[in-house]
Amino acid sequence: MNLGFFTIHFPSFSPVIVDGTLTVKQGAVTIATLPATNGPLALTPWTSPVFDNANGSLNFAMTFPPSGTLTFELSLTTSTPGVTVTNPAPASRTFEHNQRLRIQAVKLEFDHDNNPVTPPTKSPSAAMVADGKDWFLKSGPLAPCKLQYWVNPTPLQITTDLSITSSGALLGTLAGMQVQGTTTYDNVFGWWQVCSCWVW
Repeated sequence: MNLGFFTIHFPSFSPVIVDGTLTVKQGAVTIATLPATNGPLALTPWTSPVFDNANGSLNFAMTFPPSGTLTFELSLTTSTPGVTVTNPAPASRTFEHNQRLRIQAVKLEFDHDNNPVTPPTKSPSAAMVADGKDWFLKSGPLAPCKLQYWVNPTPLQITTDLSITSSGALLGTLAGMQVQGTTTYDNVFGWWQVCSCWVW
């Protein structure tokens, strides 16, 4: 806007363009360099002069990772002038192709009066419990390629509100649930509203 004797430049809230490459290493050897399958991304971290955040996800595809510990190094780039990107620290995952991991997911419900007749006051969403399978496949303790993930249809009602205090007895209870019929689970994973607890 030109006012004659001076000019006012209004800010441009254009998106920030982000792309990335994922380098996969086994030890010191690079075994794959993967481009983002959905890059570049356009992120809009602000719509006003007030700084804000924007979230996005770059996806990478690897056909079949080998057994062993792999290191993943993400290198981010941007074509947006004046923007500097910072790469995250490398992350490592262990893949064991010949091992089947059995996980039992248990919904933890807070029952304040310890009465199974009255409805629980806090319970995790079914979607969050189901999505736990993806967590184990992608970033769990072994990041296994073979996974049996079973959601126990019977919720475990507890009298401790885990958002306020912890329960040492809960881990013992979960450990006692590892054997279900003829199946022994490697891990019993208890799902709370926004967190989880487990026993190996």
